[in-house]
Amino acid sequence: MKALLIRVGVCLMCVIAATALGQDKRADSTGQLIERKYDRFKDETTVKLKPQRVLDSRSPRQVLEMSAEATFKGERPRQDDETVKVTFTSLAGENPYQEPLELNFIVDGERVRGAAAGVGIPYNPKASPTPDLKVARDITAFVSLVALSKVASGKAVEMRLGPTELTLDMATLGNLRKFASAVLNK
Repeated sequence: MKALLIRVGVCLMCVIAATALGQDKRADSTGQLIERKYDRFKDETTVKLKPQRVLDSRSPRQVLEMSAEATFKGERPRQDDETVKVTFTSLAGENPYQEPLELNFIVDGERVRGAAAGVGIPYNPKASPTPDLKVARDITAFVSLVALSKVASGKAVEMRLGPTELTLDMATLGNLRKFASAVLNK
């Protein structure tokens, strides 16, 4: 009987582990892309947008994921000049990014200045979706809340990060709206 219980327990653990490995790593266990935490001891709020794919190009081969994080005093930002850290993770066969680099947007036909962006050192990705994507780099920009609000409220948003130009899809824009709402505590 004890041996049977051990086998059942081991099988159950294997099923749980296999399920966890098969889950989308861009969402937490509850499926949430947005995480908002308030630290009452520091009187500080952190809001995170989990990584999401914004580009998957074939020529040149590149995958680009975007995440964002805002940390501020209190439960909501006090000033519009506060910034949001936007991080892009590029997986490519060869590195397409060199500094100086800028992140800019066109929102419903209007130019919106994003920010200068810093390119991190290349590293080998832990889990590349395909073997030809062997170079990973993180590109970080600090975007103002005003620019974030304009981008999040847009219906048609084009983005340029250095040499990469793309149009943000409706799912990404929806997630940016939820992120902006969580930052502004609305």
